[in-house]
Amino acid sequence: MSPSQPDALLQIDQLNDWVLTREGIVISPAAGDSFEAEGVLNPAAVLGPDGRLHLYVRVVAEGNFSRIRHFIRTQTPDGWVFERHCIALEPSEPYEFHEGGGGCEDPRVSWFAELELWVMTYTGYGDLARICLAVSSDLEHWERLGPIAYEDSLDVDLNGYSNKDATLFPVPVTGPHGKLCAAFLHRPMWNDRPRPAVSTHAGDSIWISYTQPITELVAKGPSALVNWSGHRQVATPQYGWESVKIGAGAPPVIVPEGFLMVHHGVSLAPNETVGGSHIEYSPGLILLDRDDPSQVVARTARPLLVPRLEEERHGTVPNVIFPTSIVPDGDSFLIYYGAADEYVGQARLHRVAPSAELAA
Repeated sequence: MSPSQPDALLQIDQLNDWVLTREGIVISPAAGDSFEAEGVLNPAAVLGPDGRLHLYVRVVAEGNFSRIRHFIRTQTPDGWVFERHCIALEPSEPYEFHEGGGGCEDPRVSWFAELELWVMTYTGYGDLARICLAVSSDLEHWERLGPIAYEDSLDVDLNGYSNKDATLFPVPVTGPHGKLCAAFLHRPMWNDRPRPAVSTHAGDSIWISYTQPITELVAKGPSALVNWSGHRQVATPQYGWESVKIGAGAPPVIVPEGFLMVHHGVSLAPNETVGGSHIEYSPGLILLDRDDPSQVVARTARPLLVPRLEEERHGTVPNVIFPTSIVPDGDSFLIYYGAADEYVGQARLHRVAPSAELAA
C-alpha cells in the first residue's frame, strides 16, 4: 500500500536543522498469513545495486516465533508497494530457540566494502537475546556467522548478558588500538545484574565495540567479524523522553558534521496513553564525532515523533515507534520503524534548509 495517514507535525530539537516527518504505515500483517499472525515490524532497509529498495522485516508467528522476511519495494500505478519475496532467515540454530519458541529478530543490514559483503546483525532469541551475524553477496542468500563473541576487556563478561540493537558503522573508524577497524553500536542489558565499573547509568545504554584492524580482518575473512573488543559506553539516558533506556536504532550515516544516528528512547508513558502499556518508545537523533565515534557531539532534547497514529498506539506492544533503518532518498533519508510491534511505518528525515549534500 502507499503510505497512509500523513502527519505534518514537525518537532525541532537540539539538532535543530533536522526534522522527521511521518509518512504513514506501509506494511501491515497479511490476513491469513500464519507467519505474520502477531505482527510485521522492525525492518532493515538497504538500496541494492540495482536501485531497488530491500526490506528485511521481522515477522512474528503465533507464540512470538520470529522470522526475517525479505520484501522488495515495487512501483505500481497506485504507488509504491512492498512485495513479499522470501524468508531470509528463520530459527534453525540452538542460539535462536528458547523454551516454547524461537526468534530471528530486529535485523539491520549494512554494506561492508572491505569484504564486499552485506552484513546483517540480528537478535537470536535463545536462552539469552544474542547479537548474531549473517552475510550475503547478493541480498538473496544469507550465511550465518553465529553469535557475537566479546573479548574480555571489562570487569564483567558481556558474553553472559543479553544484548540487542547492533548497528554497523558505514566505514572503518579508528579503534582504541589506533588502527582502522570496523565498529558496531549495541545495547547490553543489565537486568539488575552487575554492571561494568565504567557504566554510569543503570538503564540500558548505547555502547560501541570494535573488530580487529581491517587489514587483519580482511586477511582472516568474514568469520573474524564475530570478535569484538574495546567496549566503551557511548550514550546513556539523559532526557525525560528516554529516562528508562536508550538504544541504537538505524545504522549511522555520514553527514558533514559526523555520524548521524536515529536512536530510540523509552520513557514511562503519560497517563492518557492508551492500550494499557506503561512505557512509550520514540525516536531521536545522536550525532557522533567523525574521528572518534565513541564521543557524542549533540543529541535531541525531545523526541522527533511520539506515537500518535492508531497503529502506533494500539498493537502487540502499544505506544511504540522503534526506528531500525535509514536509506538515502534525494536530499533526505527514509526512516523505517516498527509501530506498536505490529506494523511498519515510514518517515522522512531531512534538513529544514539543507546545508550540504548528504552522504550515505
